[in-house]
Amino acid sequence: IDTSTYNENCIIHSIIRTWKQIKSQFDNESMSILLPIAKNPSFVPSTLDSGYIQWKELGIRTIGDLLVDGNFASFSQLQAKFGLHKHNHFRYLQVRAYVKKHTHTLENIIPTEFDELFKLGGGEGHLISQFYNMLLLRSSPSTQGLRTGWEQELGSEISDELWKASLENIHKCSVFPNTSPLCDKCHTEEATLLHSYSLCTKLTPFWSGIFKILSDMFHTELRMEPLLIILGVSGQLFQFNKRQQQLLSYAFIIGKKLVLMFWKKAEVPSVKLWL
Repeated sequence: IDTSTYNENCIIHSIIRTWKQIKSQFDNESMSILLPIAKNPSFVPSTLDSGYIQWKELGIRTIGDLLVDGNFASFSQLQAKFGLHKHNHFRYLQVRAYVKKHTHTLENIIPTEFDELFKLGGGEGHLISQFYNMLLLRSSPSTQGLRTGWEQELGSEISDELWKASLENIHKCSVFPNTSPLCDKCHTEEATLLHSYSLCTKLTPFWSGIFKILSDMFHTELRMEPLLIILGVSGQLFQFNKRQQQLLSYAFIIGKKLVLMFWKKAEVPSVKLWL
């Protein structure tokens, strides 16, 4: 559709432009079977020929009405079903050519998931929420690869519950390019995120001091655990209430921020600085 036609109507122009961006973003160039036939700007003959209005009155309103079991119906099938007069044959050829141009086939034309959703119409509650969730689902990349990588490096499985919680805690961080792969503090191990945040021997006094303070504060032993340090989740947290878990989360976030402040330095942060 040429959106310039609707430049004077900012609402329609904006809706069409946004929808085109959505289709492009999700690589969804397939034709919707809910497209109207009469007065369809992308099907020029229907804007010039009032005969398609008669089709609408007969019940042929959308592209989907032209399909029989997913295949484009023959003219005789449409005649039998809707009572089309034989003088509509040329219009039939026009709309068939239009559909074939956009679907590249006249067989097995399958409704898109957007079609299935829009078929519900205004009578179905929460339509906007369902549409948003569909877009969100299609736009969200899978994190399973990241999860598997962490499981391999940590040497233990991360449950669905813990992984979901960790995704809410993780913030993006930058890695300095063109540098030695060795840790700037111990100079013996490769500076993976796991090592640089928790396993480096130079950081052991820092993290062990924090865990001791937190254990004393809550009168329970809190074991030093890489999963808890890096992702902020652990089975150990189930013994704490929501407010206590939030406090622990802040404690480890502050600790990680201090590690980042000393990221490229040989020195390490102190427990006193954390306090």
